Amino acid sequence: MRGNYIELNQQIVNKINAKQNFTFDLSNSKKRYVVSIKNIYKGKNPSLWYDSITTINSIIKKDSLIRDFYDSFGGWSDKNNTYYIDLNVHFNDLQTALNIAKQNNQMAIYDIQAKKVINL
Repeated sequence: MRGNYIELNQQIVNKINAKQNFTFDLSNSKKRYVVSIKNIYKGKNPSLWYDSITTINSIIKKDSLIRDFYDSFGGWSDKNNTYYIDLNVHFNDLQTALNIAKQNNQMAIYDIQAKKVINL
């Protein structure tokens, strides 16, 4: 089991280093709309994020307290090539998702079902 955990951690770090968009499910939530509410990295070169492995380890652990508060975490790039890694909550109701996103000064939410970004 430990090998799978280390392999998963490395796969996520590889996605971050390559600045790939991804969402990693923490809660097995089946809700439709993803809203980022806590940023844990913002920058142009995530491969220089010195504590990425430690941070990812603490997030994906099965007994992580983070899993009690967030449904997922993920990475994405904006139009200026800035890369973000955020902790997210999920909602089924679009209006609720949009309201929470606005309260948290987000630029967009993600619709898992339609596989598209909804800009605010």
